[in-house]
Amino acid sequence: MTALGSDPPPDGNVVTPVTAGYQDRAYPWVGLVAAAGAGMVGVVAVQLILALIQGVALRPGQWGNVADDLFQRLGFPFGGLGAPAALFLIVALALLALPDILEVPLTAGQDRTNGLAVTATVAMSAVLAIGAVLSARASVLLYAASNPGAVPPVALLQFISAFLGSLGASALGLFMALRMRRLRLHNSGLAQIEVDTED
Repeated sequence: MTALGSDPPPDGNVVTPVTAGYQDRAYPWVGLVAAAGAGMVGVVAVQLILALIQGVALRPGQWGNVADDLFQRLGFPFGGLGAPAALFLIVALALLALPDILEVPLTAGQDRTNGLAVTATVAMSAVLAIGAVLSARASVLLYAASNPGAVPPVALLQFISAFLGSLGASALGLFMALRMRRLRLHNSGLAQIEVDTED
């Protein structure tokens, strides 16, 4: 019996461990967790691609009464993503990190999928952080064009709250993704040391 309560299945399709000191067999739940995490990352990737396409497709002046530039047009679609998309990535990272945290082996395919998902999360978190800035700018410009005069404190606080929520969640996702990459590199190094020692 292992520390997780059950022996790995006697599968002939053996795998590459992510850490040293564990058997070269996959646990049944690892595939489900890896697929769920990678799937969540894929959902956010599709949302980001569609948001960028929407921003580029908008024509100047098409949205509201603002004579908008490219950055402003790109900022509008990110208003519908923001913190929820970043939090989605954080949950996905938590799922992808479970095998490394619990020190259980992955198949070679699962390891590649996790690595690609984590790398994609680094890039998407950075894009979401930039999008949070562009979205806040676009919202303020649109409000100012529709409501001449000074922006009231209530509206200003609403903009600031939305901006900080989106930027903070994106920054947290980026931090977690970078830490996850570092953890994977560390565990891969331990596994390679053990293989070299056995040779």
